[in-house]
Amino acid sequence: HDKNNNKIMTKMMIVRMMLAIVMTTTMMSARVEATDSVAGVLTVGDLVISGNNATSLVGVQHVAGDLVITNASTLAGLEKLKIVEGSLEIRDNPTLTTLDGLQNLQCVGDSLEIKRNDGINSLSGLSKLEAVGGDLHVAWNKNLNSLQNLQNLVSLGGNLMIEGNDNLSSLWGVHGLTRVENATIASNEKLLSLAGLALSEVKGDFSAVRNENLMSLQGLESLTRVDGNLMIETGGTFLALKSLTTVGGNFTLESKDDVLAALKSVDNDLSPLLAEKVKFEAVLNDDNAVAKAGFAAAERGGIFPGSLRIEENVTSLTGLSGIKGIKGDLVTYENKNSIPSFAGLEALESIGGSLGFSESGFGNLQSIEGLERLTHIGGDFFLFRSTLPSLRGLQNLRSIGGSFRAKYSGLSSFEDLKSLRSIGGELLLDSAGSFTSLAGLEQLEDIGLSIGGDLSIIHSSLVSLDGLQGLRFVKGNVNIEYNDELSSVESLKGLRAVKGNLTIESTDPQDVVRLLDSFLADIAEKAKFVTILTNDNAVASAGFAAAER
Repeated sequence: HDKNNNKIMTKMMIVRMMLAIVMTTTMMSARVEATDSVAGVLTVGDLVISGNNATSLVGVQHVAGDLVITNASTLAGLEKLKIVEGSLEIRDNPTLTTLDGLQNLQCVGDSLEIKRNDGINSLSGLSKLEAVGGDLHVAWNKNLNSLQNLQNLVSLGGNLMIEGNDNLSSLWGVHGLTRVENATIASNEKLLSLAGLALSEVKGDFSAVRNENLMSLQGLESLTRVDGNLMIETGGTFLALKSLTTVGGNFTLESKDDVLAALKSVDNDLSPLLAEKVKFEAVLNDDNAVAKAGFAAAERGGIFPGSLRIEENVTSLTGLSGIKGIKGDLVTYENKNSIPSFAGLEALESIGGSLGFSESGFGNLQSIEGLERLTHIGGDFFLFRSTLPSLRGLQNLRSIGGSFRAKYSGLSSFEDLKSLRSIGGELLLDSAGSFTSLAGLEQLEDIGLSIGGDLSIIHSSLVSLDGLQGLRFVKGNVNIEYNDELSSVESLKGLRAVKGNLTIESTDPQDVVRLLDSFLADIAEKAKFVTILTNDNAVASAGFAAAER
């Protein structure tokens, strides 16, 4: 109710402001020589100004619909404009150097978007703007360095989005806004702090991410509640969040510099309830950061209390040698340094979150040696565009709580997963390498392979499904498709239940028939088989199979 009341109050304030300005406009009886214009009010719905055509609106004070300005080099002609009832979009104006011309604009009824205007370095011209009924989106303005001219903006009915402004160094100018729907401060490369924000409440999500040089959260001292998710990436501490009492959704804090100081700040500067809720991620971008993460784990009995993301400039993981457990994820994305293995993590026994390698992983990584004591992954295990030829180092892995996904990868064998006994989520192998069988998964026969999601094997070099003999139950779908060399699917004959659809392609019709005959009636009824006839023998075999029926 409070959220809806705040929305209604914001809209009512904007409507009152519009009415007041309209009454003033009408009393002035400004005359505009334009069709569909009366007493300074442009009564048409939506209006697009392309190029320098704003001069045709000289004297117009009120646009009844949307106003879009694109490919303009000047806003001359809009000097009388006070109200835009709909949205105001100022976008894709590469030669526009100033917003002068809008200096009397007071109210935008819907959203205000200022995007891809590479020539402007400030928002001069918006100094009288007081209210925006929808979103404020300032994005991808390459040379914008200041928001100062928004200092009179006190009401925003929608979302605050400041993103992709490469030269923006300060948020001063939006300090009149205390409550917004959602707030996103992202990818502003030169932003050092959040000073200039004065938000006390965010009704949805708040995120400050991918601001590469953000070292201070100054500006968040007044923030008391975020009803949705809160995600912040910073190189500093979290002292500015001392007043925060409520986070309704996920609470994620990422440290990209001093992990030790950041974790101490979580413990000391946040309320105990919020500290317990935090999902903490440490970005390890050099050996010093690795060592600090190791010290942090040592202070906590060998358990790192969050996730570790390994990035460039790391030459060794020996600083993590005492870690026994990681509560969150252990991942690497787009990392091209020279670490050949995971040597240094020999004590690691469990990962509470996911283990993943994406976009080639480490440039020289040829094995996951160093993880020999790892027995459990609580989340997903994923390989995406990874050059790893094998999973050497995971010989003792017994369970994956989430999904196992390998996509566009270089795996040649699954022999190193010989201890794996359960996968809680999906098993997806899609263009995952040159392996010709699933040999190495035979230990699954002891208890059967219980897959909580789908079983999907597509675009592989498999000639058989050997290794899946223990498969008994799949809660989702089974999709064995587009494996052009697959001639034996008989290893699936142990299947006893498939909750979803079952689709299997093979090049051997007789093998498919044998598998179908081995299925229980309910599985056989739902099974969809596709036989690929690659030669005359296959054609004849399909004929025999049909003759038998």
